Amino acid sequence: MRHQPEEVGVVDQPHAGPRALHDDGERIAAEAERLRRATEALTASEQRHRLLAENASDIVVQASPDGRAMWVSPSIEAALGRSVEEVLGREVIELVNPEHVAVVRNAQRSAARGEVPRFEAQYRHKDGHYKWFAVMLKPVYDDEGTIIGRVGSWRDIDEERKVKEALDVARERDRLVARLASDAFVVVSPEGLFQWASGATERLFGLRPEQMIGEHAGSFLDEFGARMSAEHLDIVRRGEIAADMRRVVRPDGTHRWVDTRSMGIFDEHGVLQSVASSVRDAQAEMEYRDALRTAMQEARAANLAKTTFLSRMSHELRTPLNAVLGFAQILQLDDLTPEQDAAVRHILTGGNHLLELINEVLDIARIESGGLNVSPVDISLGVLVAEAVEMVRPLAALQHVTVHEFDPSTVHAVVRVDRQRAVQILLNLLSNAIKYNRAEGMVEVECRHDLPGTVTVAVRDQGAGISPTDMDKLFTPFERLGAAQRGIDGTGIGLALSRGLAEMMNARVEASSVVGEGSEFRLVIPLAAASPR
Repeated sequence: MRHQPEEVGVVDQPHAGPRALHDDGERIAAEAERLRRATEALTASEQRHRLLAENASDIVVQASPDGRAMWVSPSIEAALGRSVEEVLGREVIELVNPEHVAVVRNAQRSAARGEVPRFEAQYRHKDGHYKWFAVMLKPVYDDEGTIIGRVGSWRDIDEERKVKEALDVARERDRLVARLASDAFVVVSPEGLFQWASGATERLFGLRPEQMIGEHAGSFLDEFGARMSAEHLDIVRRGEIAADMRRVVRPDGTHRWVDTRSMGIFDEHGVLQSVASSVRDAQAEMEYRDALRTAMQEARAANLAKTTFLSRMSHELRTPLNAVLGFAQILQLDDLTPEQDAAVRHILTGGNHLLELINEVLDIARIESGGLNVSPVDISLGVLVAEAVEMVRPLAALQHVTVHEFDPSTVHAVVRVDRQRAVQILLNLLSNAIKYNRAEGMVEVECRHDLPGTVTVAVRDQGAGISPTDMDKLFTPFERLGAAQRGIDGTGIGLALSRGLAEMMNARVEASSVVGEGSEFRLVIPLAAASPR
């Protein structure tokens, strides 16, 4: 019996049945569904990221490896004034401030190595100016992990940089001010411990700023300074600015006056956290005050001595002078020859001039020393002016000058003045207007209300006027402005005396003039309470 050879390695496989085909179909369908969902998720994710990029305020730029913009978010238009189309395809580096190109190039090289660099640089706006941006670059990979570009996120920090630069400038300025200023600046805790001190503190306190930190402010004060410091702190706690002068004691034992001004630094609950103070060296000022006080005391003593001397001298001069004037008047009663009569009149004129000078000098000395008293009373201004006008009419007739009629009934003002001194001032102004007038000139007297609460007596002449240069010397004692050379009698004291008398009655004397037209002198007097307003 012959045997058939066996086929090695061959196994009979049954044909695939319906169930196997069904299982393969389910797997294929499940894989297809998975891919569909993944694709939808990826598309949705891309849409979300694109939507975020398009609507974010930051600029998003996707660039190719050579740096050309492949996609740009619309926010670039608001930030740099450029449309998306203007930027696409261009090298992004073209927009960078040339001064910052090196910084951007280094960041691009870092991104090409797979790093995520961050930097700040300026990019050019379409109108030409540059804006600051904070930029982050992230590399973009393909499926095989190869870097195929980068995505940049630009955040606009232009305003932040401006504020920061302004703050830096302010801080540097404050630092320089604190370092260079002659005043020292300190910050002290409510307990009195130094928390900060500027460079100038060493000159005032004798210690370097770092040596003062933690020291108690009281250790630098004497008894007077400590008392002032306590009162100072009470004012600061009330939220007010405190200011005082105090003495500090330096480590070498010397004292120094300082002028301190402080304000409190409070938290949101109103609790005092610190006291900030400026401390100014006041040693020279206090020494000057002491010297000034001594000088004023010496000046007052000298004034008193001068007044006493003038008072005694005036008495000594008046006695023989009155005798001279008296004998001259007796001589006038005799029958004199014309030459003798002229000589006697010269004696009387000179004697009266000398007597007037003595009286005026004595009055000025009394005003300066405070020894001249006034007795103000309420009186009609019209009556005062009319009295003075009538008293100068003989002088006006002698000088061939007309004084306009003055009707006191037209003036209803009541003033509070010393009657004698007020008339003395008016006589001086009127007599000057006559003496310094032109031949056949006129003198006008007017009462008017130039300013509320006052009344002005204006005396106008038609003289040669006073130059602006001479106006500055007008009220200087014994300054006659060349009147002596023109043969005009006077002492040069009248205006200075009138101004001093006016000020004692809370009034003032003013003057104005136009060369070639004349001058106006004014006595401005406050109205009395009883005066019609």
